[in-house]
Amino acid sequence: MFSIQALIERSKAAVCDPDPCESVRTVLTDLLGNPSEVAAIFEDAGVPQGPDAPLAIDTLFDDQDLRIQRIAGPKRLVSAPHSHGRWAVIGVYAGQENNRVWKRQGDSIVIAESYDLVHPEILILPERTSIHSIANPGPGTSHAIHVYSGLEVDKWRMWHPETLEERPLEPDLFYKWCLEAPQDYVVRHMHSAA
Repeated sequence: MFSIQALIERSKAAVCDPDPCESVRTVLTDLLGNPSEVAAIFEDAGVPQGPDAPLAIDTLFDDQDLRIQRIAGPKRLVSAPHSHGRWAVIGVYAGQENNRVWKRQGDSIVIAESYDLVHPEILILPERTSIHSIANPGPGTSHAIHVYSGLEVDKWRMWHPETLEERPLEPDLFYKWCLEAPQDYVVRHMHSAA
């Protein structure tokens, strides 16, 4: 049965395991098994759910070893490429979240891999591939849980969606870029990068 407290406590225990990514994947697989139950718990906590929910990044837990966020991505949202500098495990419980994994190439970055997640899929992004962007090609808002290993703010980076210029991650500017991404950038990221 899903609860925000169970998510936090089980994730805290999982990051201490020898293979924390696989352990967190197991936690998300278990707890996100009933998507309507997950949505109802968040709804009861006053967090908008459903296909018309706005963009939201809700931090459910944050300490030196672990950050857990609930991400709501409105339809046609495409984020700028960004990196938290650590591994991440992502589980979708409603809608679709396309993840593009980027790699450094010279002074820039290019798309290296593509994952189109729908429930019950869980994605592990190892630290070495932690540059990613997300897109929602669906007809309504996608909802997902993102679990990150301990975050060091000075390692957070973001890249401009058009120029791919790298800079430190600035949350307000990042959200602005997400909401105002150019149409051609949006279209390119709605489909697999193959």
